[in-house]
Amino acid sequence: HRLELENLQDQFKNELAEQKAESEKIFQAKNQAECALRTLETQQDAALRQLREDLQSESSRHVRDLEQRLRDQEAAKQLELESLRASYAALKAQSQEEIRRLWSQLESPGRDSQDPSAFHDQLPARTPHGEEQEHRRWDPRQRQ
Repeated sequence: HRLELENLQDQFKNELAEQKAESEKIFQAKNQAECALRTLETQQDAALRQLREDLQSESSRHVRDLEQRLRDQEAAKQLELESLRASYAALKAQSQEEIRRLWSQLESPGRDSQDPSAFHDQLPARTPHGEEQEHRRWDPRQRQ
C-alpha cells in the first residue's frame, strides 16, 4: 500500500516537474513575445516618425516648387507688362507725332481754304466716342 502511495507521489512529482518546466517555457515564450512586441512597437514608431518627416519634407519641397513657379510666372508677367508699357508709349508717341503733323498741315498757309473734313480721312480709325471728340478737335467751327 505504501509502495503504491510512493509511486503515486513520484508520479505526481514528475508531473509537477513537467508542468513547472512547461510553465517556465511558456513564461519564457511570453517574455520573448513581449520583448518582440516592444521591438516591433519601437520600429513602428520609428517608421511613423520617418514617414512624417518624409511627408513634411516632400510637402515643403512641393510648396517651394510652387512658390518658385509662381515667382517665375510673376516675373514673366512683369516682363510682358513692361513690354506692353513700352509698346503703349511708342504708340502714344507715334500718335502724338501724327496729330502734330496733321495740325501743322491744317494750320499751314494755303490750307485755310481747304475743307478740314478732308483731313479726317487721314486720321487713324477711332472708337465712335473718340471720333466724336476728335472731330470736334479738328473742326475749326467747333474749336473756339
